[in-house]
Amino acid sequence: MSTIFVSEATGKVGRHVVSGLRERGEHVRALVCDPRGASLPDGTKLVSGNIREPPRFAGHLDEVGALFLAWPFLTADGADSAVQSLASRAQTETTIVSRCLRSVMTRKSAGR
Repeated sequence: MSTIFVSEATGKVGRHVVSGLRERGEHVRALVCDPRGASLPDGTKLVSGNIREPPRFAGHLDEVGALFLAWPFLTADGADSAVQSLASRAQTETTIVSRCLRSVMTRKSAGR
């Protein structure tokens, strides 16, 4: 079974994604700002980091089969490089959740 990487795992959406995946028995790595304050289901591997700085947690993307990326910012500033860097590491699929990233996702899919 491959691992699913979830960004913003303690946010309004991310915490529900992590909980649902763990209930199904999935292996989850959860990107969190502060692991000490994260209250996520047992068995969730916590990864400390910031979605805008993928090189800082890139080592935790090994053996990740899928990404669930929530972009928590009001603008897409920095999203292009972060999404490209992270999505290139996923073995199967990437799901991106954000209203402000619509233009970034369109550019990415048009370029493939």
